[in-house]
Amino acid sequence: MSTVVAFNPNPRGKKRNHATDRSAFSVGFVAICVILIMQTVAFIIVCFLGAWLLAYLDHRAKFVELFWDVPGLIFAMIIAGFFLLCVLGMADAALGHKEDAIREGRGAVELLPVRRDAVIGPKLVEYLALIYAWTGEKDLALEQLAVAARVPGYLSYGQLRLHPYWDPPRGDPRFEKIVASLAPKPADK
Repeated sequence: MSTVVAFNPNPRGKKRNHATDRSAFSVGFVAICVILIMQTVAFIIVCFLGAWLLAYLDHRAKFVELFWDVPGLIFAMIIAGFFLLCVLGMADAALGHKEDAIREGRGAVELLPVRRDAVIGPKLVEYLALIYAWTGEKDLALEQLAVAARVPGYLSYGQLRLHPYWDPPRGDPRFEKIVASLAPKPADK
């Protein structure tokens, strides 16, 4: 027989200490960012060590087959770099480093704007909106969020309505208007 144990983040009805919650979130978020960066670096090292090993073992045919699409591999690493720059900006925002966070988020969006990449660009704009929201720049956050909401992509009604990332701008009429624009439309019968 097994016992089901429910996780209660607020035992015995105690008041929550939001400063402690935020610092715990910041530490966890930074740890996730460090892991993502380490995985990317490890991927790059393994690729180049594998290429060197194949060349050393004189498996030229396998080497050419494996790395025939070098531009595609380089493009994938560049895209990962844009995401990492935005994630680093989000980590800085969570830690309270406002100027660094905004600089990193803007840098990623400027390097890969929506007009150049309609798939990755809106996600970077969404991350920049989060950075602005977390650093207290509500007007800039809502401006970027409006841009991200106009482009079909990853941003959804449920995400904006329920995800705690979007708590800072919640309650602002402009934010509610953006959320309403993404609401599912009733089906016509």
